[in-house]
Amino acid sequence: MSYEWLVALRYLMSKRLRMVSLITVISICGVALGVLLLVVVLSVMGGFASDLMNKIVGTKAHVVVSADRGNLADPEPVLAVIQDYPRVTGAAPYVESEVMISTASNVDGIVLRGIDTERVGRVSELPDQIEEGRLEWLHDPARARNTRYHNEPEDYREFMETLEQFRSRTLEMQQQTRGLREAIEGAAERPADRSTAVSTEGSGLHTDFSLPPVGGQWDRRPSTDGDPERGQIPMPAGEDPMPSIPGQPKAAGSGGVEEGSGETRASPGGFTMPPIWGPQQGDPVGTQGGSDFVMPGIPGVGPAVGSTQEPRPSREIPGIVIGTELAAKLHVQVGDEVTVINPDGQILPTGPAPLSRPFLVVATFNTGLYEFDTRFAYITLAEAQEFLHIPSDQVTAIDIRLRRLEDANQVEQGLAAELAQLGFDSLLVRSWEKLNASLFTALKLEKMVIFIILTIIILVASFSIVSNLIIMVVERAPEIAILKSMGATSGSVMKVFAIEGGIIGGIGTLAGVVLGVATCLFIEKVGIPLDTDVYYIEYLPVDMDLVEVLLTAVAGMLISLAATVYPALKAARLNPSEALRYD
Repeated sequence: MSYEWLVALRYLMSKRLRMVSLITVISICGVALGVLLLVVVLSVMGGFASDLMNKIVGTKAHVVVSADRGNLADPEPVLAVIQDYPRVTGAAPYVESEVMISTASNVDGIVLRGIDTERVGRVSELPDQIEEGRLEWLHDPARARNTRYHNEPEDYREFMETLEQFRSRTLEMQQQTRGLREAIEGAAERPADRSTAVSTEGSGLHTDFSLPPVGGQWDRRPSTDGDPERGQIPMPAGEDPMPSIPGQPKAAGSGGVEEGSGETRASPGGFTMPPIWGPQQGDPVGTQGGSDFVMPGIPGVGPAVGSTQEPRPSREIPGIVIGTELAAKLHVQVGDEVTVINPDGQILPTGPAPLSRPFLVVATFNTGLYEFDTRFAYITLAEAQEFLHIPSDQVTAIDIRLRRLEDANQVEQGLAAELAQLGFDSLLVRSWEKLNASLFTALKLEKMVIFIILTIIILVASFSIVSNLIIMVVERAPEIAILKSMGATSGSVMKVFAIEGGIIGGIGTLAGVVLGVATCLFIEKVGIPLDTDVYYIEYLPVDMDLVEVLLTAVAGMLISLAATVYPALKAARLNPSEALRYD
């Protein structure tokens, strides 16, 4: 060990200058505190950036292949090349466009994406992010209609009881309507006089109403030749022919339909609705009258009573998967309907017009990112192509998943070159870093600014090192003069004070790094809870980077050494005769 080190250590551990020793301790604590804050803050910011990156690449792909303009036509050959490329674990096409989504209470703009449900799990974590419902219900939306009741047993029980009551009531109405039909048909077989006949000709239906005089009769009988035969239903004179609705209680004093053998009579105050006669299924078009009884069907019950025709099957409402935050904004849940509006949907004689279509919410997902949970919605690929008017052999782009996220840039360059060699020159291959370049560039810039700001804390702590060394130079001036008179050079004197400042900065930097790493490990192990409504994460994230920790230590040492320059120069320029004049 050289004498410069011995002198520097002796100066630091001197008991005579207690004020200098106190300032030395304060200098070490200042440097340690600055390094501690810098390590902890950079690690926490790295944790937020890492969490954000994981959520982005979990929802989106590592690499995306798209056309340079417009849609990607005939994607199957491109998919075959991508799936055979090394380090690729999966690929899936998708269709995407910006649309509007609305309910009775709110409206918002979203990005509608059509996905292949069998392949989407290979390129994203969407199946694992489903919070309520199921992704496969996109192909069977009916299973999601009453899902809300499964989580509420009391409401579900009430719903089922109401449904059973509705079914039994509907069956009762069908039976009453069938009995009314039979009664009317029996009454129509008896001849009677007709006062007035009203016939609908040329419409496929033939309905005759015979209006009797007071105390007279009402004729009703189907006819195909324009002259119906006569049946009679007695109607008491002076009574108000108020219709009696099947299944409803009769008003006081009103009558009802009385069944008899072969004849239907209206009790006082009752009214018998005439049957409507129309063509059977298979009758020639344009046939007047008809030979079958036609009665309008009850909505939701089934085919019309007495009708031989099957009801037309209505198109099932397609399913949609939305984010939890979007569901909260629209006030909907699984099983509810929403309306999606395509601004460029259809061309009418008056010009372009939006196209709207109802969708059934079959599931909700939660990515942990507010921007994704409020802006994205998913439907099947075929439904998206139809709704967005995209041909079935075209897609917007192809998502690619890799074994390692770090290989994204290499795969981007290699895959682009291979596709160009195979003749796919018009395709763009972009990694997740390029797709989110603005976001991660902002994060890097923010971390750099924080690093510079927190480094100022270490710089402020270095001022105490400067003041400590200046006081030491003044107090040790006679000793410095003796050293120089004994042959010590100015460089040796500078080296003494540089070593002394380096020791102060080194101890402070080492203590700060140790305390900073220990603090980060403690936060990661124990966890600091956060408000999930604000940060969308439960605990404060920490991600220590070895490179950042080393840079922090180097910055602390350099600032400490820089603080020794002025005191060392002052000591080296000390004139021994002037320093020893008054001693």
